Amino acid sequence: MARTSRDGTRICDRLRAVREQAFGRRGRAAFARALGLSPSTYIYYEKGRVPPPDVLARAAEVAGVRLQWLVTGEGQRDVPAREVGDAAAKDLPPDLQVTLERFLEAPDRSPAAVRALADILMRIQADFPGPADRPWQDHHVDRADGMIPILGRTAAGLVGTYQDLLGEKPAVTIADIAGRALGLDVRLRPAGALGADDPLLAASLHELGAGVSLVQLAEPLASGVAEFVDAPSVRSRHPAAFAVRVDGESMAPRFLHGDVVIAVAGGPVRGGQAALVQIRDRVGITLKLVRRDEDVVHLVPINERYDTERVAADAIDWMAPVLVAVRFGHAPPRD
Repeated sequence: MARTSRDGTRICDRLRAVREQAFGRRGRAAFARALGLSPSTYIYYEKGRVPPPDVLARAAEVAGVRLQWLVTGEGQRDVPAREVGDAAAKDLPPDLQVTLERFLEAPDRSPAAVRALADILMRIQADFPGPADRPWQDHHVDRADGMIPILGRTAAGLVGTYQDLLGEKPAVTIADIAGRALGLDVRLRPAGALGADDPLLAASLHELGAGVSLVQLAEPLASGVAEFVDAPSVRSRHPAAFAVRVDGESMAPRFLHGDVVIAVAGGPVRGGQAALVQIRDRVGITLKLVRRDEDVVHLVPINERYDTERVAADAIDWMAPVLVAVRFGHAPPRD
């Protein structure tokens, strides 16, 4: 092995130090894999052979240190965790950006830990890619028989009161709301992915997905509705169906933040079925799996980070079983 200069030796010493900090005293093999090297190749770098520039750049990125410091020993050593996270988030879809952002909320996150999580999330994205983003198209509403209004977000309340919109004899029907969009110029985006919770709809999911799209109005209607799901197959079977956007990650990975779920008020809710639930005296609605136990209703999240809530059956105003979940891709920016 060729001898190296003192500066080269110091580079190797700094490389070893950041590796131990990020991966531990026995973490050579793991660090080598993160650099795309074999452990046998990497060990020579710690023993005194100066790595080539591309390996040094990758080592600085993985360890969360500045390349200038790694090479020269001068300047600031560590890249702030927030800076690492912001850079990594650019390559992630919105739902995984939320995961990374929540990890960054803790004050003691190290840059290396943030980089490691970002790498895991990127591998998840590569192995389980979401639907490709669909472009918006200019459109004109010339029929409303398939239009299902999006009435807000889970845990964020509905437009108007549930008695007006979801009662047995609503003062404003779904057909009324949809009809008021006739003649309007809108933006339309085809659905990227669908999942059906209703057994009858699940049997014809391929046919259902052919015509589903998101319709966004330039200005909200008087009712406050600004978006619709155009899903003729669902609307024909369930004329009173309505939709809400999923808010949060408690039902991931089945329902992701930003997904749209279509539900039907007053429909029977089977044990273990996903449903929208309105609890008396509580602002907003919640999306959970529903299980009954005598006089108690268990509202069960899919994400294990969240706890099951137990609510007295007589404290629930209404439940609406989920028929379909729709994913449209990245939401457009809102003013």
